[in-house]
Amino acid sequence: MTATVVASLAAKDICGAILVDPTFLSPQRQREVFESDVAEQHRGLLSQDKCDVLAQLRSRHAHRSPEIVELIASARRKTQISAFDVLTPPNPEYHQLISTIDVPILLVIGGAGVVSLDEARELQSRNSHIQVELIHDAGGYRMRSAPIATSCLESTNALAHNYPLTDL
Repeated sequence: MTATVVASLAAKDICGAILVDPTFLSPQRQREVFESDVAEQHRGLLSQDKCDVLAQLRSRHAHRSPEIVELIASARRKTQISAFDVLTPPNPEYHQLISTIDVPILLVIGGAGVVSLDEARELQSRNSHIQVELIHDAGGYRMRSAPIATSCLESTNALAHNYPLTDL
Protein backbone atom coordinates (compact mmCIF):
# COMPACT_ATOMS: atom_id res chain seq x y z
CA MET A 1 0.00 0.00 0.00
CA THR A 2 2.85 2.39 0.82
CA ALA A 3 4.35 2.13 -2.68
CA THR A 4 0.92 2.83 -4.17
CA VAL A 5 0.50 5.97 -2.08
CA VAL A 6 3.99 7.18 -3.03
CA ALA A 7 3.38 6.46 -6.72
CA SER A 8 0.10 8.38 -6.62
CA LEU A 9 1.75 11.40 -5.00
CA ALA A 10 5.09 11.39 -6.82
CA ALA A 11 4.24 10.19 -10.33
CA LYS A 12 6.17 13.05 -11.90
CA ASP A 13 9.29 11.97 -9.99
CA ILE A 14 9.22 8.26 -10.83
CA CYS A 15 9.15 6.34 -14.10
CA GLY A 16 7.29 3.26 -12.89
CA ALA A 17 6.09 1.24 -9.94
CA ILE A 18 6.34 -2.45 -9.10
CA LEU A 19 3.70 -3.63 -6.66
CA VAL A 20 4.44 -7.14 -5.39
CA ASP A 21 1.54 -8.70 -3.51
CA PRO A 22 0.20 -5.34 -2.27
CA THR A 23 -1.96 -5.36 0.83
CA PHE A 24 -5.02 -3.74 -0.69
CA LEU A 25 -7.75 -4.17 1.91
CA SER A 26 -11.36 -3.08 1.70
CA PRO A 27 -12.55 -0.75 4.49
CA GLN A 28 -14.46 -3.69 6.01
CA ARG A 29 -11.34 -5.92 5.96
CA GLN A 30 -9.27 -3.08 7.43
CA ARG A 31 -11.65 -2.92 10.41
CA GLU A 32 -11.59 -6.72 10.82
CA VAL A 33 -7.78 -6.80 10.88
CA PHE A 34 -7.59 -3.79 13.21
CA GLU A 35 -10.06 -5.38 15.62
CA SER A 36 -8.35 -8.79 15.49
CA ASP A 37 -5.69 -9.97 17.91
CA VAL A 38 -2.84 -9.73 15.39
CA ALA A 39 -0.98 -7.10 17.43
CA GLU A 40 -1.38 -9.16 20.60
CA GLN A 41 -0.09 -12.24 18.77
CA HIS A 42 2.96 -10.24 17.76
CA ARG A 43 3.43 -8.95 21.29
CA GLY A 44 3.48 -12.60 22.42
CA LEU A 45 6.04 -13.45 19.74
CA LEU A 46 8.30 -10.64 20.99
CA SER A 47 8.36 -12.24 24.44
CA GLN A 48 9.57 -15.59 23.05
CA ASP A 49 13.18 -16.51 22.49
CA LYS A 50 14.47 -16.96 18.96
CA CYS A 51 14.55 -20.77 19.13
CA ASP A 52 10.84 -20.93 19.98
CA VAL A 53 9.95 -18.50 17.17
CA LEU A 54 12.01 -20.55 14.70
CA ALA A 55 10.38 -23.80 15.79
CA GLN A 56 6.89 -22.36 15.31
CA LEU A 57 7.76 -20.95 11.89
CA ARG A 58 9.36 -24.22 10.76
CA SER A 59 6.20 -26.14 11.63
CA ARG A 60 3.93 -23.60 9.92
CA HIS A 61 6.15 -23.17 6.85
CA ALA A 62 7.75 -26.56 6.30
CA HIS A 63 7.91 -25.93 2.53
CA ARG A 64 10.19 -22.91 2.94
CA SER A 65 13.95 -23.12 3.05
CA PRO A 66 15.68 -22.87 6.45
CA GLU A 67 17.32 -19.61 5.30
CA ILE A 68 13.97 -18.01 4.49
CA VAL A 69 12.46 -19.17 7.80
CA GLU A 70 15.46 -17.68 9.61
CA LEU A 71 14.96 -14.36 7.80
CA ILE A 72 11.25 -14.31 8.61
CA ALA A 73 11.97 -15.02 12.29
CA SER A 74 14.59 -12.30 12.42
CA ALA A 75 12.32 -9.77 10.71
CA ARG A 76 9.40 -10.54 13.01
CA ARG A 77 11.54 -10.26 16.13
CA LYS A 78 12.83 -6.87 14.92
CA THR A 79 9.33 -5.55 14.17
CA GLN A 80 8.28 -3.21 16.95
CA ILE A 81 4.71 -3.35 18.23
CA SER A 82 4.25 0.25 17.06
CA ALA A 83 4.45 -1.03 13.47
CA PHE A 84 0.89 -2.27 13.93
CA ASP A 85 -0.32 1.33 14.19
CA VAL A 86 -0.58 1.31 10.38
CA LEU A 87 -3.54 -1.05 10.75
CA THR A 88 -5.61 1.77 12.24
CA PRO A 89 -8.41 2.51 9.76
CA PRO A 90 -9.01 4.17 7.51
CA ASN A 91 -6.24 3.40 5.04
CA PRO A 92 -6.48 5.16 1.69
CA GLU A 93 -9.05 3.72 -0.73
CA TYR A 94 -6.85 1.77 -3.11
CA HIS A 95 -9.24 1.82 -6.09
CA GLN A 96 -9.06 5.61 -6.09
CA LEU A 97 -5.26 5.63 -5.56
CA ILE A 98 -4.62 3.23 -8.45
CA SER A 99 -6.66 5.36 -10.84
CA THR A 100 -4.47 8.42 -10.14
CA ILE A 101 -1.10 6.82 -10.97
CA ASP A 102 0.18 7.95 -14.37
CA VAL A 103 3.27 5.75 -14.80
CA PRO A 104 3.70 2.08 -15.79
CA ILE A 105 2.72 -0.27 -12.97
CA LEU A 106 3.75 -3.90 -12.71
CA LEU A 107 1.32 -5.67 -10.38
CA VAL A 108 2.78 -9.04 -9.35
CA ILE A 109 0.32 -11.45 -7.75
CA GLY A 110 0.15 -15.14 -6.88
CA GLY A 111 -2.57 -17.69 -6.46
CA ALA A 112 -3.23 -17.01 -2.77
CA GLY A 113 -2.35 -13.36 -2.26
CA VAL A 114 -4.52 -10.49 -1.03
CA VAL A 115 -5.16 -9.32 -4.60
CA SER A 116 -6.97 -11.97 -6.67
CA LEU A 117 -6.72 -12.20 -10.44
CA ASP A 118 -10.27 -10.84 -10.73
CA GLU A 119 -9.38 -7.90 -8.50
CA ALA A 120 -6.23 -7.26 -10.56
CA ARG A 121 -8.33 -7.20 -13.74
CA GLU A 122 -10.68 -4.69 -12.14
CA LEU A 123 -7.71 -2.50 -11.19
CA GLN A 124 -6.53 -2.72 -14.81
CA SER A 125 -9.91 -1.43 -15.93
CA ARG A 126 -9.35 1.62 -13.70
CA ASN A 127 -5.81 2.29 -14.96
CA SER A 128 -4.49 1.29 -18.38
CA HIS A 129 -0.88 1.59 -17.14
CA ILE A 130 -1.21 -1.61 -15.08
CA GLN A 131 0.43 -4.81 -16.30
CA VAL A 132 -0.58 -7.84 -14.23
CA GLU A 133 1.75 -10.80 -13.84
CA LEU A 134 0.60 -13.93 -12.05
CA ILE A 135 3.25 -16.25 -10.59
CA HIS A 136 1.22 -19.44 -10.60
CA ASP A 137 2.84 -21.57 -7.91
CA ALA A 138 3.47 -18.75 -5.46
CA GLY A 139 1.29 -18.27 -2.44
CA GLY A 140 1.20 -15.12 -0.37
CA TYR A 141 4.44 -13.18 -0.13
CA ARG A 142 5.75 -13.54 -3.67
CA MET A 143 9.36 -12.74 -2.78
CA ARG A 144 9.40 -15.52 -0.19
CA SER A 145 7.50 -18.13 -2.21
CA ALA A 146 9.06 -17.50 -5.61
CA PRO A 147 12.00 -15.12 -5.23
CA ILE A 148 13.75 -16.05 -8.48
CA ALA A 149 10.58 -15.81 -10.58
CA THR A 150 9.66 -12.47 -8.99
CA SER A 151 13.14 -10.98 -9.44
CA CYS A 152 13.36 -12.13 -13.07
CA LEU A 153 9.91 -10.72 -13.79
CA GLU A 154 10.80 -7.36 -12.24
CA SER A 155 14.10 -7.18 -14.13
CA THR A 156 12.47 -8.12 -17.44
CA ASN A 157 9.76 -5.52 -16.96
CA ALA A 158 12.30 -2.82 -16.14
CA LEU A 159 14.37 -3.62 -19.21
CA ALA A 160 11.30 -3.75 -21.43
CA HIS A 161 10.41 -0.24 -20.35
CA ASN A 162 14.02 0.88 -20.78
CA TYR A 163 14.63 2.11 -17.27
CA PRO A 164 17.02 0.71 -14.69
CA LEU A 165 15.67 -0.91 -11.51
CA THR A 166 17.45 1.72 -9.43
CA ASP A 167 15.04 4.31 -10.84
CA LEU A 168 11.93 2.45 -9.71
